[in-house]
Amino acid sequence: MDQFITLDMRQPTINNAIKKEERKQVYSAIGQFFFANVLSFNLCDTPYFGRMIEAVGNY
Repeated sequence: MDQFITLDMRQPTINNAIKKEERKQVYSAIGQFFFANVLSFNLCDTPYFGRMIEAVGNY
């Protein structure tokens, strides 16, 4: 019975749904960039990629 009970009984908010859609759009744009420019996804493992994404997010 415990496996069917959740502790968080709140309904998802509209803001959460919007953020999920925005996240999906970001992932899609990044993927399209890599595919269109024939870049290796191994570039994501470099520290420079993380710094670049963080800088863009802070802008």
